[in-house]
Amino acid sequence: YFDYYEHDVANDDPRRPFHSRMHGFMLDRLYPKPDFVIFLDAPAEVLFARKPEGTLEARERRRQEYVRLQQVVNSYAVVDVSQPEEETLQEISGLIMNFPYNKIDKQYKVGSPSS
Repeated sequence: YFDYYEHDVANDDPRRPFHSRMHGFMLDRLYPKPDFVIFLDAPAEVLFARKPEGTLEARERRRQEYVRLQQVVNSYAVVDVSQPEEETLQEISGLIMNFPYNKIDKQYKVGSPSS
């Protein structure tokens, strides 16, 4: 769902191919949405250094696509994976273990600049 959201679901360009419009319709109306998303985030420079594919600009564009997905799902958490691995694992484990209790909040962002 997330890999195609920006290009097939949210894209309202009337010139895009029929198969893209149909795929977007099916993803938006028929495909189940996740109950909870944990976005493993880091600056594009960190991500590119870890896996140098494409360009830094493309990596940042893709990262921003995932950031915008917080508007699509009810429960969305952000975890900064540029922190030490043990801290990342603890944070993710805590989010997963506490998810059923935090479902009351429509959206919460953990580790995002606004929290």
